[in-house]
Amino acid sequence: MKYPSGKYDAFMNEYEQLRNNNLSLLEARKAEIYARVPELKQVHEDLASGAVSYARARLSGKSCAFDSLEDYIKDLKHKEAALLLANGYPEDSFAPIYRCRHCKDTGFIDGTPCACLQQKMIQTFYMQSNIQKRLETENFEHLSFDYYNTEADGIHRESQYRYMQGVVARVKNFAEDFDEAGGNLFFYGPTSLGKTFLANCVAKALLDQGHTVLYMTSTNLFEQLLPNVVMKRDTSVKNLNTYDHLFEAELLVIDDLGTELITEFTRSQLYQLVNERLLSERSTIISTNMELTKFRDCYEERILSRMIENYTVIQFYGDNIRHKKKKIALSE
Repeated sequence: MKYPSGKYDAFMNEYEQLRNNNLSLLEARKAEIYARVPELKQVHEDLASGAVSYARARLSGKSCAFDSLEDYIKDLKHKEAALLLANGYPEDSFAPIYRCRHCKDTGFIDGTPCACLQQKMIQTFYMQSNIQKRLETENFEHLSFDYYNTEADGIHRESQYRYMQGVVARVKNFAEDFDEAGGNLFFYGPTSLGKTFLANCVAKALLDQGHTVLYMTSTNLFEQLLPNVVMKRDTSVKNLNTYDHLFEAELLVIDDLGTELITEFTRSQLYQLVNERLLSERSTIISTNMELTKFRDCYEERILSRMIENYTVIQFYGDNIRHKKKKIALSE
């Protein structure tokens, strides 16, 4: 799992602050307990001096002194526990305070990122993806075939229902094999057939695996972000970071390509983005409501050729799911 861009130092500072805060809490707890049970402070002073003597005995090799000091320290530990319990405190009242006991709030276990750090990274990836909220419902777990038509339409070989079962299986394999195979997907077909939903399913699966994902609608990408950055209309830190993420994210989703105002600028920027991501072996999912011939006419042959050569092209067909949902809701 890679660290989110520019976030490693922030994570480490957060862990350091957490350790400092917990140390302050522990010191405050000690002060409170010492005020109520002064004898415990003396026990801790005896334990500290005993530990020093114990270390010296081990270094000197004096086994008799070593054994007696070991018993002395054990007796002090028992006395500490008895005093705590007698005054209504848990036995571990003086134990270090950790939010994560596995890594002791360092973020690492033997040089490997702890689960708590990995979760922070995944959460950051979600925030950077632009679709955190939508992915709560648009994912493989919520995917249903209930709205797909089970009857053949007389045009396609398979019913929408049977065909989409195969499409979903292919897309699931894409997500599951992403680490080894990577790749790109191109979804095309009429509106409201599940193209965006399925792209988001992949995004959710990859984010949960710790991959970086960026979702952009074509309108936001080509009418806002790219003109603002490329033409230097708005070079805010947020825009510049998002622009960098376009080329660095392990998966880029461009949704509803063709709904933006198509200009020479749009075509050149799309070609550059697609080409550079192919060269750097970064994966992309593109969805469009256009048929392939119209796509070619709007975006030029060279762009469609790059798609066909380097993307898994998947057609969507069948009944409009949004209309079917509304019809069912009105009849209830």
